[in-house]
Amino acid sequence: MKRFLLIVVGAAMLVACGGKERTLSPEEIVANCWERIAIGDFNGAVALMEVADDEKEIFAESLREAYEALGELEVKPTFKATEVSIEDDKATVKGVVAFSEESSAESEYRLVNRGGKWLITE
Repeated sequence: MKRFLLIVVGAAMLVACGGKERTLSPEEIVANCWERIAIGDFNGAVALMEVADDEKEIFAESLREAYEALGELEVKPTFKATEVSIEDDKATVKGVVAFSEESSAESEYRLVNRGGKWLITE
């Protein structure tokens, strides 16, 4: 019964919201990318990047190899934005990636808006 209720409520919400997904902000895209990497969804992470279709598989494999080279991490990496600037269809997101309680790195990402969707370019 609970499952049926969840399905009905979910369908009602889709209809009420017009069935459209909410557009993620540039900082949400970067955080989501790191979340996908942390759970091993490298193809999902690449989907958030501006990568040529014929290079996506290779890029996902490179991400996997780089992540595995880090070895076992105490904590899954997380991203926290500290500064966001948006100008027209371009954005810059600065933040900190935490790899453990003691280890973190400042980072900067550039994004472009393609068809209403933000993608990481570098």
